[in-house]
Amino acid sequence: MDRYAAALLVIGMYAWCYGQSAVESSWPNEHGLIFTMSNRYGWQQLKDKLRHLPTYPGYENFSGRVPGVNFSNPDIHFRSIDVDYRTKCIYMYEYHLRSIVVGTGYSKDLNNSNMEFKNMHVGVSRGNIQVAVDWLSHTVYWTDSVFRWILAAPGQKNKTDMDYYKAIVDTHLDNPDGLTADPLEGYLFWSDNGKHPKIERSDLMGKSRHTIYSKYLKSPLALEADIFGKRIYWIDSILGSIVSTTYNGEDVISIQRFPYSMLFDLAIFREVIYISNVVTGNLSTLNKTKGIHLGKQEAATINIFPELIYGIAVYGDENQPLKDKDYCAEKNCDHLCISTKTGAECVCSEGYKKNETSGKCQEFNEGFLKAIVVANRTHICLTDIRSFVKAEYDYLCKFTSTPSPARRKKRQALTSTMPTASTTTARPSLTPWPTPSTTTMTSPMSDSLSTDQAENEAPIGFIKMFDMDMENRIFFFATEGNTIYKRPIDLPIENNVKETIVKTTGIITGLAYDAEDTDNLYWCESNTDSVWVVNVETKVSKVISNTISNPKYILVLLKHRMLAMIAGADRDMYIRTMAMDGLNVKNITRGKQLISAFTFDSHKNLFYYIVGRYLYSTSYNTGSTNLIFRSVHTDAFNLFVYQNYLVWIHPTNTGGHYVNSYDIDSRKSLRQFLMDGILGTTSVDIVEMEVLDKRLQSTNITSPCAYEDGGCSQICITHYTNDEMTPVCECRLGYILDNDNVTCNSTIIDDNFLLVADWTNNELLQISLENGNISAVPNLNKYRDEYRGVFIDVGTKKIIWSEYFRNYIYTANLDGTNQRGISGGIVYAKSCSFVLLNRI
Repeated sequence: MDRYAAALLVIGMYAWCYGQSAVESSWPNEHGLIFTMSNRYGWQQLKDKLRHLPTYPGYENFSGRVPGVNFSNPDIHFRSIDVDYRTKCIYMYEYHLRSIVVGTGYSKDLNNSNMEFKNMHVGVSRGNIQVAVDWLSHTVYWTDSVFRWILAAPGQKNKTDMDYYKAIVDTHLDNPDGLTADPLEGYLFWSDNGKHPKIERSDLMGKSRHTIYSKYLKSPLALEADIFGKRIYWIDSILGSIVSTTYNGEDVISIQRFPYSMLFDLAIFREVIYISNVVTGNLSTLNKTKGIHLGKQEAATINIFPELIYGIAVYGDENQPLKDKDYCAEKNCDHLCISTKTGAECVCSEGYKKNETSGKCQEFNEGFLKAIVVANRTHICLTDIRSFVKAEYDYLCKFTSTPSPARRKKRQALTSTMPTASTTTARPSLTPWPTPSTTTMTSPMSDSLSTDQAENEAPIGFIKMFDMDMENRIFFFATEGNTIYKRPIDLPIENNVKETIVKTTGIITGLAYDAEDTDNLYWCESNTDSVWVVNVETKVSKVISNTISNPKYILVLLKHRMLAMIAGADRDMYIRTMAMDGLNVKNITRGKQLISAFTFDSHKNLFYYIVGRYLYSTSYNTGSTNLIFRSVHTDAFNLFVYQNYLVWIHPTNTGGHYVNSYDIDSRKSLRQFLMDGILGTTSVDIVEMEVLDKRLQSTNITSPCAYEDGGCSQICITHYTNDEMTPVCECRLGYILDNDNVTCNSTIIDDNFLLVADWTNNELLQISLENGNISAVPNLNKYRDEYRGVFIDVGTKKIIWSEYFRNYIYTANLDGTNQRGISGGIVYAKSCSFVLLNRI
């Protein structure tokens, strides 16, 4: 017997599971666990990306090989997975193709002749994306942490090629990661890993939204619902812990912690919970029953060396019970069917609306409710918003200054196909702790914008810049002849109508629409040092300032009711703001800079701007500046922000352009950022690019916690109750919220306590030996660095500590006052200690 098979015989030895038998004769033939796999760093690339364990560890013994599906493309990396058992469909997030993949004809035998894998949705960001399936309506849900939304799509085989999808939740999300559903109750749960993480719940339409838990969360990733126990379970990746609470956020229990781990996914069957750890590659089986068995290991860990187990899905009908009837079959929905607690509702895809007479979904706005809008000198065109992620979509041009343009198709077919799969087997083994690795790939977009220019077209008709009224879907654009026009966005390109707003005498260098005062359009002129406003209905215009040196790239800051622009020339440029009437002029950045582009993030209250090869951010309120990214192209221009993406354009050596997107939160390196962010090379002279999304021109889209934590002294949570959002202040571990519900304070313990350096929360904590209460030492350095060594002088009650990244040893009073450095020159202070103070 070889060592792999011998190791397998121990699987199930611990299978007693709170009174459950380890052997059950009534198991259905089709059951078990499905794993997504990846290879370990240093090993040759593996082709087996999907495996099926035909048992439930903790309930069944197993020996033998674990069958797998072999894919010819070694770069395939499936992560999250879920299954619709009765339709034999599995749904996976594929990291490199940036897509949701459906596998049809699935069975535990992995019969290749019956299975087919294909993309059902292309344009998913790279991140911690989790997939969840509603097996009643056959609808697939997934999170997207960069686009900051939760989407749903029909999972039926006859609809997966249609590119139907619906944004279920897309407001006030910072970083949605984990996701799970209970279609019997009509619930959707997700984790939001923003600055202050939380777990929320809604119905499967994204309505009736509630914040159910937020205390002491660090990084809640994968979620799973126990539909029988009415509890949710999640992984906190920073704490390395498995935690559970009721559907209402009550009765929180910690099941187990895995120090020095990287927990990735979890799944539930009966009384056990399965957890994958991508540091070790192990699958652990723990008891989830409250009481003495909580967290007990119920089976030997499973390890398929040299592969790593990532995603886990339970395969079987027991986890997917049905209702009394199939409500979606009765509805026969055109696009999506969404389960409710008492039935189902039909929903149309993005870019469609329901015909009140026929009940069918009809396309409107030619499918572009949200879009990327690109203009070159001769055309204004739209492309799918998902082109930030995957270059699968072509342009639809809506206006041209040339007389006979060719109409462009709306979007490209989803041409990315999955490689041919074949069946293999592998043996699990018990192995040590190698680490995983991943690779990257990219796929550039084809050139879609026309560069044909009619010979008789005068240069004064060339498009120079544009802005939009996104609510009413109107383009405003200025030409090289310094004339401003307006035109409905949704007019077909064959209809070349445009309405003149104003013809200026100066050179237009910026254009901005005021979505709050919807009649006003602002522009600036560099040669007259002036800023103007025009009423787009009456065409009456006036100058509001003529003292701004060389203004350009004007913006309207809706929430603040201010204008912003770049002013100055050469290497003495700065960002300047003024009131809408031209008063209260203020410099946001210092001069002596050559600013090539800037934008404003109303969600974070930050200006982003490019100086040479550097990308900076500056706070609107405080003026504090940070370097965001190095090595931007020196000729970069047209910077804008959408969700967690910063986007800019730069020219190529061949006369085209690269359009680059950058994930603000992940802050990827230059090389990966360029590979991930290229939408494509185009041989057109792009003059401007913006996002069409009417929420961008809404003042209530910004979270009340976005600026300075909403006035809270420590933590501000945007808390939902029945779709009503309110800011709620919370405190860090060791602090208590005062009666003002804003301020956090700590009560110092004078005697009988442990003094602890908490690396996870970056706090020095006191733990009472009498009642276990925890208090933080307040008023320490604002950077809250990683505390390591800690000591207390019993006589003076002075605390002494070291910090990992600072070359000093510090001392302070027990209440944090009178802090000072007492020793320097230490490179890294790594020691830590716990000191008992006990008065005798």
